[in-house]
Amino acid sequence: TLATAYDEAIAPLAPSMRPIPRPADSRHAWHLYVVHIDFPGLSKTRAQLMRHLHQAGIGTQVHYRPIHQQPFYCGRAGELELNGAESYYKKSIALPLHMGASLDDVRLIAGRIK
Repeated sequence: TLATAYDEAIAPLAPSMRPIPRPADSRHAWHLYVVHIDFPGLSKTRAQLMRHLHQAGIGTQVHYRPIHQQPFYCGRAGELELNGAESYYKKSIALPLHMGASLDDVRLIAGRIK
């Protein structure tokens, strides 16, 4: 699968970059391929990496903003500090994963990230 190809392509980048943990006994729908990146350790920001990939024609996304930061909930729940959600969000980026993607696309994307 493309997810397996991503796993293999980014494995050499650990611990700076790794796929989000997946329980071994689970099945995944693979609508997103999300990785966690140690941006401070790389002396890069998420915006810098996203811009670099965008310039190469590679679109990335950031999913999902922590719910307690969503405008709808901010006014209802008051100020909350949810360190786990905030940490996850700060180091996450979704790499391209879609029906038209190929193994060559995954290799190209991984190469650009390296």
